[in-house]
Amino acid sequence: MGSNSNVELVRRFMKNMTEEKLDKLPETKKRQMLIRMNRVLEDIGKNKLPTYNATKIHKKQMIFHKSKKRKRLLLGGNRTGKTVGGAVETVWWARGNHPYRKIKRATEGWVVSVTNEVQRDVAQKEILQWLNPDWIIDIGVRAGSKSDIDNAILDYILVRSERGGVSKIGFKSCEQGRKKFQGTSKDYIWFDEEPDEDIYDECQMRIMDVEGSIWLTMTPLMGLTFIYDRLFLNERNDPEVLCIKMSWEDNPYLPLREIEAMIANLTPEQQESRRHGNFVAMTGLVYSEFNPDYHILKGEYDFNQKIIYLIDDKGVRYSQIYRRWYDRISIDPGYTAPTSIHFYAEDDEGNVYCVAEQYESYKLVPYHSKVIKDIANALVWPKVNGGYTGIIDTAANAKSAATDESVKEQYTKHKIYLRDVDKSVWDGIISVKNYLQLHPYADKKAFPKGKPKFFIVQVENWPYDTVEIRKEIKKYRWKAQVVGQSTKEAPIKRDDHAMDDLRYHLHEKPKTKIFMTHSESYAEKHSLMSDLERADNGFSSSQDTGQPFKAGRIENENEDNTHQRTSNGTKLFDRLGSKGSNQDTSVNIDSRGSSNPYSANQRNTRYGKKG
Repeated sequence: MGSNSNVELVRRFMKNMTEEKLDKLPETKKRQMLIRMNRVLEDIGKNKLPTYNATKIHKKQMIFHKSKKRKRLLLGGNRTGKTVGGAVETVWWARGNHPYRKIKRATEGWVVSVTNEVQRDVAQKEILQWLNPDWIIDIGVRAGSKSDIDNAILDYILVRSERGGVSKIGFKSCEQGRKKFQGTSKDYIWFDEEPDEDIYDECQMRIMDVEGSIWLTMTPLMGLTFIYDRLFLNERNDPEVLCIKMSWEDNPYLPLREIEAMIANLTPEQQESRRHGNFVAMTGLVYSEFNPDYHILKGEYDFNQKIIYLIDDKGVRYSQIYRRWYDRISIDPGYTAPTSIHFYAEDDEGNVYCVAEQYESYKLVPYHSKVIKDIANALVWPKVNGGYTGIIDTAANAKSAATDESVKEQYTKHKIYLRDVDKSVWDGIISVKNYLQLHPYADKKAFPKGKPKFFIVQVENWPYDTVEIRKEIKKYRWKAQVVGQSTKEAPIKRDDHAMDDLRYHLHEKPKTKIFMTHSESYAEKHSLMSDLERADNGFSSSQDTGQPFKAGRIENENEDNTHQRTSNGTKLFDRLGSKGSNQDTSVNIDSRGSSNPYSANQRNTRYGKKG
C-alpha cells in the first residue's frame, strides 16, 4: 500500500473508529486491525512527507508551494510554519516529486543558514525530518561525525530522485563569506532567515543560467534592509517576485492557548515581527551619541566640605562642581510610575552636569520635598525666597480630587517653586542630542576628539548618586515603526522618567551658539554685561515681590556668594566665566594639599582626560 493510501486510511480510521466501536469488535478482528494500523504508522513514521498538509491545510504554505514565481519570500514570525514550508519545498525538489512543478531530472541546490549552528539546529534538522532514510544515499559532514547526525554540521545530503539519478542538497552558512558561494549553477537555493546582500546577489548568479528558483523563509528582525526594498516592496518591479506574510493565526497546527501564551511574553513592538511577520524600522537607541567614556564623569562627595569633586581613574581630584554652577532642579512627577528629580549645574562654558538624583515610586509630594531639601543641604544649593527653584511637567497642574490641590501647588507649599516646561518631545530630544554630540575642539590631541556639552556625574559614596538616569539613557529606544502603518516616530514610553526631566531641562536652555571665536566671545561678554546691568537695576533685594524667578535673593552660596544678586542676574554673571579674558580663577580644591588651578585654559585642558 502506498504512503498516500496509508495517510487516507489513518484519516478514515481516526474519523470513524471511536473507542466504543473498537471495543465491540471481536478480539481477532480488533487485533488484526491494530497490527495493520501499527504497520501503517511505522511506514508513515519513516516517510512523513505524505502527511504534510494532509489532515489540516495551512493555506499560506500552499499558496507558497503552488506559486510558479522564481523568487518567493515567505515572511512569518516564530512558529508560523515558514521553516517547515521551506524544508518540504527542498525535499520535493530533491526527490523530483513536487506536486505543483514539473521537475524532469535530479537536482542540485543549496540550503543557506545564517550560521553553522543555526543550520544544524533549524534547517538541517527540519529537512531530515521530512526525508525518508531509505531515500538517502550518502551524507557529507563539515563538522562532527556521521554516526551522530543530530549534532553534526552537514555539508550535503545525496538523495535518490524519482526522476532518476541522484539529487544533492548542499548546506551553506553566511558566515563562510561570499567567495564560498561562487562556482557552479544551482537549480534552487533556500535561504532560512535573511542573508547578507552580497551573498544573495552571488546566489542569484548561481540560478541564472538554469532558470532556477530562490525562496526565503524569514522573520523580519533586521529592520528595513535590502529584502524589504527588493522583494517586499519589489522596487524593481520584478515579475518573478512573490511575497507572502504569515501570522500565528494562519498556522492551523498552533493551538490558541499557545498563541495566547506567546503573546503574553512579547511587547507590541516584538509582536509586529515575531507574530505577524511585519517589517519594522530598527528600534535603535534614541541617544546613540551617548558614550559612558565621554559623558560619565567620576566624582566623590566630601562630607566635610559638602562638595562634589571630579576624580580621574586613579581617584585623584582634578576639579569640582562649583557652587556658582548650580542651576536648577527638574522634575517629572509620578506615583505608581517613579517621580524623577535631578539637580543640574552649568559651568562657565555652558557645559551641563547632572549631579544628584531622587527617583522613587509610591511616594507623595511631602516625601519628595524633604528629599529635595536633603540633597540641597548636602550640596549647599542656593535658596530663592527661602526655598528652591526648578521646572516640572505641566501634568503637575492637574488638581487632585482628594486634596483639591495640584502637585505643583503642593510643592509650592513646601517651598519648592516650580514653573511649567515646554514638553515638546521631538524638539527636546534634538536639544539633548545636541548636548551629547562631540563638538569641534581646538586641542586635536585631547581625548575625545571633540567635546560634549552634557555630563552625568557618578558619585558612588553617597545616597543621591545618579543611578537611574545612567540606566535609562543607555536603553532609551525608539518605538518600532510598522511598515504600512502611519505611526508617528516616538520613543517607547517605558522606563523614561529620567529622560523626560533631562529633556525638560536641556530644552529650556538658551538657544545660543556654543562655540565662538575670540572676537565673538568678546562681543558676547559685553552683551551679557549689559543684560546683567539691566537685571540688577530691575531687581534688587529691596524690591522682593515674593515670586521666584523675579526678585528672590540668592542664599547659602558661601564663598561664591560675593554679591547680593537676583537669580536672573546670577545666571548671566555665572555664564560670563572667563570668556574673552585672561583672568585666572585658581583655587585649591584638594584637601590633601595639592593645588588644582582652574583657569580658563586649564578648564579646557581637563577635557583632554577620559570622560
